[in-house]
Amino acid sequence: MRNSTICMFAIFLFLNSALAHTQEELAKRALILASYHTDHEWTDNLVEGIEDFLNAEFLNNIKLYIEYMDTKKYPADEYLQKLYEVYKYKYNEVEFDVIISSDDNAFNFLRKHQDELFPDTPVVFCGVNYFDDSLLAGQNQFTGVVERFDVKSTLEAALKMHPDTRQVVFISDKTTTGISSWELSQEQITGFINLKFILLDDFYMSELLEMLQGLADDNIVIYLPFYWDKSGKYFPPAETLSMISSICSVPIYSMWNMYLGHGIVGGKLCAGYYHGEKAAEIAVRVLHGENAGGIPVARESPNRYMFDFSQIERWGIKLSDLPEDSIVINRPYPFYEENKVLIWIITTFIILQTLVITVLLINMSKRKHAENTLLKQKDELNQTVTDLERSNTELEQFAYVISHDLQEPLRMVSSYMQLLERRYKGKLDSDADDFIGYAVDGTKRMEMLINDLLTFSRVGTRGKAFKPTNLETVLELVLKNLKLAVEENCAVITHDILPTVTADAPQMLQLIQNLIDNAIKFRSEKPPCILITAEQKEKEWLFSVRDNGIGIKSEYFQRIFVLFQRLHTIQEYSGTGIGLALCKKIVERHGGRIWVESEPGRGAVFYFTIPLIGGKGK
Repeated sequence: MRNSTICMFAIFLFLNSALAHTQEELAKRALILASYHTDHEWTDNLVEGIEDFLNAEFLNNIKLYIEYMDTKKYPADEYLQKLYEVYKYKYNEVEFDVIISSDDNAFNFLRKHQDELFPDTPVVFCGVNYFDDSLLAGQNQFTGVVERFDVKSTLEAALKMHPDTRQVVFISDKTTTGISSWELSQEQITGFINLKFILLDDFYMSELLEMLQGLADDNIVIYLPFYWDKSGKYFPPAETLSMISSICSVPIYSMWNMYLGHGIVGGKLCAGYYHGEKAAEIAVRVLHGENAGGIPVARESPNRYMFDFSQIERWGIKLSDLPEDSIVINRPYPFYEENKVLIWIITTFIILQTLVITVLLINMSKRKHAENTLLKQKDELNQTVTDLERSNTELEQFAYVISHDLQEPLRMVSSYMQLLERRYKGKLDSDADDFIGYAVDGTKRMEMLINDLLTFSRVGTRGKAFKPTNLETVLELVLKNLKLAVEENCAVITHDILPTVTADAPQMLQLIQNLIDNAIKFRSEKPPCILITAEQKEKEWLFSVRDNGIGIKSEYFQRIFVLFQRLHTIQEYSGTGIGLALCKKIVERHGGRIWVESEPGRGAVFYFTIPLIGGKGK
């Protein structure tokens, strides 16, 4: 018997260790090191492509870190040295499974400092404009995808649409990117012997505008990266293109989709999103165990023909002259009329399911109230109370089953809507993108609502038996769960020594976590300061969670503990309106009370009690 027990215990330890090891393997860490700044359209699109592909591949079981180097505005070596020092301090104890770099500056930074900052970490680069195999000499953990813009294909497409063209004007600047872009362009235009090419790269903005305004009709313009004029003044590309396009007397083409919609006709464009997807595809191979140095560099940039319908109309271009499989943005497309049946089916489904769940919960709440009333007449109505308890349990189980079963069709709706979003984003009109975005957002909120409703319905029926629970240990777990929110909001959390109480440990964790999360969410302009106290009374423990947030008006003190009662819009503060109702239900299950004291602008204090002897869940 003793040997059998030892054997079972050993098996348990082995399985537990294997499960922990599997979970650790799933927790991949990836760093995206971007050369430029956030709100830079190319960078944002590229990062979005990486995130979408990795999250889809690992079902969100991957931790992504993103660093924006901002070297477009600060290219000096002194600044790069400061970045090196910051990253060395910041990531001294963080190990990454892969690093994805975007554009030349991040790539060169890692070639120089990877061994000191991220030793033995594989690197997948993308967005490198002027790549040569010599750049990877001695780098046996580097691979990636080259960003090679296609002037030749763009020019061929433009000449088909403007056959009378005799001169092509290139616009660029004197930055490293601008110079390398012009050099690569020269390599690709050697075959156009009947065309004259000129480069405008060293002028004041006023001079450049004057020259573009006076171009003859047999010219076209090709826009290369342009950020700095002769005076050293920085010009954001989108604003610059819009200004140039408004005065330029001839069509403008380019090779990057971040310029599409800002005045260019189009071209064979480098699209940041597809470029990021390709880099992420290679990174997935690395994360699945392939050696980065053994994966060939992808030298074919995933470029696509893309055009702006408004510019096509402006210059009288025929759609039949566009290359085959071209993507055309801003093109009128009756998306709603052609898909309104699908839209209404999805919308009606979501509304009906929401109504079903709401009605069930309202009925459940009413039955619970009736149960409490009848319990006071226990001697006379024992049989009635028994029937009500059974009925209420069945109703809660029914609500749980309905909510649980709703998740599968909701996942299907969410998956197809996300497929629509990825497949048709940028191909339809802006209304279509908005409609799809609303539907995707709605399914996400619906999924959050269903999960919260499941948690709410389980409090009474699926709670654990009460046992001694150390709230110090519970608080440690809460702070681990909220670590990211605490760090992002610079929150300071202090607490008394918390006692051991007779309670349901998971529900205590849910209760304390909801109250702290609310205190962080409804913060004022100051960093959140949260104090948790505990005081033993005659028959109960009195706990409080005090914050310095926005506060609550007294007329809302009772309302905030009711299901779906929100004081703010979903745009102002996220959530489902169930959190405090769940707190109230947990406290009442333990035989305690919960209430709030607050003044607008002066923070709030949430009090709750837990009896010294366990409540109804014991």
